[in-house]
Amino acid sequence: MGDATAVIAVDGPTSDAVIEKGKTVAGGELEDESVYRAKEKEELEPLISEDVKHDVGASISGLYDLVAIVTHKGAAADAGHYIGFAKKNVFHPIKGSTPKSTVTPDAGEGTSTPIPAMELDEDDEDWYKFDDDKVSLFPKEKLSTLDGG
Repeated sequence: MGDATAVIAVDGPTSDAVIEKGKTVAGGELEDESVYRAKEKEELEPLISEDVKHDVGASISGLYDLVAIVTHKGAAADAGHYIGFAKKNVFHPIKGSTPKSTVTPDAGEGTSTPIPAMELDEDDEDWYKFDDDKVSLFPKEKLSTLDGG
């Protein structure tokens, strides 16, 4: 299956725009990434084995969400300092996606007590930083600054 490239004529400064297969340009802007992911899924779906489709945890598209990072600073793996980072939405549901509370059994009497679940806004993409016994918030924008030794 070969890739197709087409040249289109558009009024204005983008008159020589080149469009790759599966991409659409409207006024010089690309479509939202979710549009491309839907097209990829539609194209790949018939190629995937039924066994893989029913495998819990398998990604039919081959795309996974990054939810945790471990960094290390030091001369060797057994000498230095490790720091872990995890996406907040791994621990907390997005608003409206789950019940308002979770239930945890009390110690002793066998009863349960509702505990309000912290719910995140849909656009909350911050992370938690785990540095020994200190846990702090870590903004998504700073992820690209992480490095190890």
